[in-house]
Amino acid sequence: MRRREFISVIVSATAWPLAARAQQPVMPVIGFLAEVPVPPQMTAAFRRGMAELGYVEGKNFATEYRLRPELLSQAAADLVRLNVNAIFAAAPAALAAVSNATTGIPVVGVDLESDPIAKGYVKSLGRPGGNVTGMFLDVPELSGKQVGLLKEIVPRLSRLAIFGVPGLNALQFAATETAARTFAVDAEITEVLTPADFEGAVDAAITRHVEAGILLHPLSCSPLRNK
Repeated sequence: MRRREFISVIVSATAWPLAARAQQPVMPVIGFLAEVPVPPQMTAAFRRGMAELGYVEGKNFATEYRLRPELLSQAAADLVRLNVNAIFAAAPAALAAVSNATTGIPVVGVDLESDPIAKGYVKSLGRPGGNVTGMFLDVPELSGKQVGLLKEIVPRLSRLAIFGVPGLNALQFAATETAARTFAVDAEITEVLTPADFEGAVDAAITRHVEAGILLHPLSCSPLRNK
């Protein structure tokens, strides 16, 4: 074999695997932004949820973690500069920072303290638009559905207690009162701050013959039962 032919064979043999590697799909990257120390259970749940969708960290996706950064805005901007494929914002302040940093990268947030419409994250629940989705609990538009659900559970419902955090749930208090009136249900607001407050508030509501309650934060609803 001539020298020129030998070099051509070697070049072809080495160029093919390099070209093949270049054509392999790039592993998607998810940004994980949190504002407080994240318990191991949260990151474990994140990985477990991804695995249920067929994604295994380190195998077919990677994660850029920014856990309790000094400045959330800088950390969010850093994830945007990295051009990650999506961002998981693990709390209200983290979601606010990310939404200010990008309108193009898909964002999944967990925000149990904000109304996404009032915050401007979505245009409406039916047609959210934009790049933000996730779990939101303080949504005034849900009040009518909650009261309606309770009417199905307790058809003769006439008195309803609304439990929530003062200040934080002001919009939800008003929306739930309005929804209750449409169902001809009397509603009373009970402000609670701690689990101990809630237990005492439920006991007091039962003595006043309140038939059901809605807990706004965290959001849930259930009939009250006599002990």
